[in-house]
Amino acid sequence: MNLGFIGCGKMGKALAESFAEKGFNLKKITCFDLDKGNLAGMKKLGFKGAKTAEQAVKGSAIIFICVKPQDIETALAGIKPLLRKKIVVSIAAGKKISSIAKASGAKKIVRVMPNIAALASESMSVYACKGLNAGEKKRVKSLLSLSGKALEMDEKFFDSVTALSGSGPAFAAHFIETLALAGVKNGLGKNDALLLAEQTVYGTSKLLLQGKFSAKEVVEMVSSPNGTTVAGMKALKQSGFEKAVLGAVSAARTRSEELGKA
Repeated sequence: MNLGFIGCGKMGKALAESFAEKGFNLKKITCFDLDKGNLAGMKKLGFKGAKTAEQAVKGSAIIFICVKPQDIETALAGIKPLLRKKIVVSIAAGKKISSIAKASGAKKIVRVMPNIAALASESMSVYACKGLNAGEKKRVKSLLSLSGKALEMDEKFFDSVTALSGSGPAFAAHFIETLALAGVKNGLGKNDALLLAEQTVYGTSKLLLQGKFSAKEVVEMVSSPNGTTVAGMKALKQSGFEKAVLGAVSAARTRSEELGKA
């Protein structure tokens, strides 16, 4: 099975690289990008480069559209006739399946919301499908799982997904940065504080993903009566931490809805 990538910017490159790192033959991935620098970078990594979008599409069964939302119509205009019998996978934020279908002319479409953690092969990719049979859905999920975890959901949830897992890495990174800053203000060296914050969040996430404990149980496990964690949790509550997080996700969802109407 050959893959074609239209657009090899940060996310396109991250997905293609994660596929290759998990064993997918990179010689079966053909890339095209109007930015010659992006294309040269992909060829340097060992991927096949195409001189035109048509070349990337013709020999590929699944086409990944990894361009900016505002560029999708222009990017697909010249290859629309070639996409009718292909599986088109779009990561263009805010672009609904109906819009992708109109722009591509394809009958089999997958809309995906990955996240920047694909750069570390740890993306959370949520996808919705139209026109795919069970075997094709399984194939797409297997591919997306090479870059992290993949979950199929109804498209109606995508604004919330965009706000949570799409924007979430920025919120999480900001929390880690702030946690490290707190360490510095309490006497730790900058590098040491950052390592402590990063590993603590990473380890906690890994612990929760194992499914043995809930978040509430982890909080209880760390919280001794009248201890340090209880004091810290009280301060978080008093400062409006939960309200701030809920507000951030709600604001991101609202913006996603606005972009979807544009």
